[in-house]
Amino acid sequence: MEEISLLDCTVDNLFMHNVEMFPNDLAIIFHSYNIEFSWKELNDLTDKLAKALISCDIVRGDHVAIWGTNIPEWILIQYAVQKIGAVLITVNPELKTSGVRYVLKQSDTKMLIMMSGFFKHSSSKLYNYSYTEIIKEIIPEIESNSDGNIDTDILPKLKKIILTNNKHEKGFMDWGSFVKTSSYISNEVLQSMKNSVKNSDLAFIQYTSGTTGFPKGAMLTQHNVINNSYISYKYKMKVEREVDIICGPIPFYHCFGSILLNILGLCSGCLVVVPSDTFDSFKTLEAIDRHNCTAVYGVPTMFIELLDQYLESKYNIDSLRTGIIAGAPCSKELMEDIIYKLGIDEITIAYGLTEASPLTHQTDIDDNIDKRILTVGKPLPFCESKIVNPETFKEVKYGSHGEIWTKGYHVMKGYYNKPEETNSTIYNGWLRSGDIGYCDNEGYYIISGRLKEMFIVGGHNIYPSEIENELCEIFKGEIEQVYAVGVPDIKYQEVCGVVIKFKEGCRIKDEEFIAKCRDKMEWTKVPRYIKRFDDLSDFMTVTGKIQKFKLVRIILNNH
Repeated sequence: MEEISLLDCTVDNLFMHNVEMFPNDLAIIFHSYNIEFSWKELNDLTDKLAKALISCDIVRGDHVAIWGTNIPEWILIQYAVQKIGAVLITVNPELKTSGVRYVLKQSDTKMLIMMSGFFKHSSSKLYNYSYTEIIKEIIPEIESNSDGNIDTDILPKLKKIILTNNKHEKGFMDWGSFVKTSSYISNEVLQSMKNSVKNSDLAFIQYTSGTTGFPKGAMLTQHNVINNSYISYKYKMKVEREVDIICGPIPFYHCFGSILLNILGLCSGCLVVVPSDTFDSFKTLEAIDRHNCTAVYGVPTMFIELLDQYLESKYNIDSLRTGIIAGAPCSKELMEDIIYKLGIDEITIAYGLTEASPLTHQTDIDDNIDKRILTVGKPLPFCESKIVNPETFKEVKYGSHGEIWTKGYHVMKGYYNKPEETNSTIYNGWLRSGDIGYCDNEGYYIISGRLKEMFIVGGHNIYPSEIENELCEIFKGEIEQVYAVGVPDIKYQEVCGVVIKFKEGCRIKDEEFIAKCRDKMEWTKVPRYIKRFDDLSDFMTVTGKIQKFKLVRIILNNH
């Protein structure tokens, strides 16, 4: 077996290797823009942007925030920032005023690069995210500034704001003017800056999803993210540059996109295809068909939409063989549909968290279907894992539930400017995941749910994912999405409530549903409350994670 070793390099080192070995091979295609870059073109353009950053007083260690959807400028700025050892702050594209103000201030952002905004369709509603209006609300005096120069007590570290379009907006610097500043910086100055970068330098401050409050910024080094991507593609998906083309409809702002897509493409040298600015199942299938993609990434809700669209389309996606499902549990029925209907027979399940760069576990492409349905695989090479009693911090035996802990090269340096939170999350080098699960006797890990999502019914610990899996098995073919939550109860402390999206045409009534559950499930797991929805997108983060605190609120408000 091939000996595995970690990479000892920087983002710029990877660029130099790719440009030297295959300069004219395509590196990335932005499908909806009809834009493509070879490795040489991508390197030259990101070098130019790196010079522009330096001309605007950005140096190694400075914090540069990027705020936008999957536009070409996003990934170009990512690479440019990391080439010179600056730190990329990834801002959720759906944040509003308070969230943006918090992230920019808490991260000590020195420069913000942003879109002017975008529109999003959800639940038959149209949401307008006007970034320029949000910034004007945060910095009322911005229009009195010139060329994007910022001087405000509200965000004392912020000195420059760049718009990614060429439309003149008072108080902002436009993209064209920003790029032109690169002419003030020589190749020698750029190279000197690159030479100073170490792989221990921070690459990202990645903000957690914040489903229960303001997010924390996980500090991830170039060594963290390069090796996490490298091990995933080489030893789990077994991706090869000459053969594989990766389709990535996942958001860049999240670690799934910025690391497992963007950095993985850089590590592997594979062509990366970005279907659209935001997730669009039509554009994704079209991109896979047109570019013969062999791998596709997504969260379960994305794959559900891809299946619905594909079954009504004439797209040819026979080229697909592998990819990653992450971000949320994948039901048995969905996994079978992905393998047998979409034909992605080597799809892998990946598990991790932002604080782990992000992967800790992943299934292999030749794992049997049960392992890919019921488990998240084994720990990645160079990553240790164990199951720990969260109250005693003692490791538990195989098959016993506990908190998943992980240790290795991939663990973050800590949360930015949050020492107390860091100390409560990292214990003697072990990163506490906050997830509950167990390990089987073959070394595969099974996730039961979040530590804070576990609920107690009459003294019994109840794990949401176990209920969700049982319901999908009992009502096979009738449930598209289901989420279980603990609802406060006077008698039992908590009882089970479920929010369900049934498949179109399902005629089952609530009383029939409950009766069948009572017949098939333990009494502690039987849902006492049912709430039906045709569209659950309003309860999800941009990465497809369900915000269960919202579901509890909905159930309580309706009963």
